[in-house]
Amino acid sequence: MSDSLQPILEEAVLGVVNQGGPSYDTSDGPSRLSCSYRSRVGARKCAVGHLIPDDKYSTILEGWPVEHKQVRNAVACRKPEDVSDTIWVMFLKIVQLAHDDMAVHGNCKGDELFLDRFLPVVLSAFEHSMCDRLRELDLEFIHKLIAERKNDERNQ
Repeated sequence: MSDSLQPILEEAVLGVVNQGGPSYDTSDGPSRLSCSYRSRVGARKCAVGHLIPDDKYSTILEGWPVEHKQVRNAVACRKPEDVSDTIWVMFLKIVQLAHDDMAVHGNCKGDELFLDRFLPVVLSAFEHSMCDRLRELDLEFIHKLIAERKNDERNQ
């Protein structure tokens, strides 16, 4: 049933994992950390940022949550036809909050600590979602990523 959202979830989560950490901006100083869809320095994107096509991205999007009309318009081309607007926004909100909360409020100093916390938060958020459709997503790839990280940690 949730197959149409599965590749989008994998793209968002794996995008953050494969780039090695979160996307954030410290242009207002190191104590003013804020998440960004696309970082000013480097090529990092947040989980939702990985879903925004290059031709739809604008710095105007920065600072707005996924519920904002401009952000929703930027990711509209990625929304599967069989997914309601409400479920789509819930889906985007989960991946956005998991990224942003761990990057800014999770006291995750360093990319490795961020990834160690980001993955379980995404997993838990989907497992405990109030939406049946989101709970039914295949989260096995996140379980495997967590296990791989723990195994790598033990081998170091």
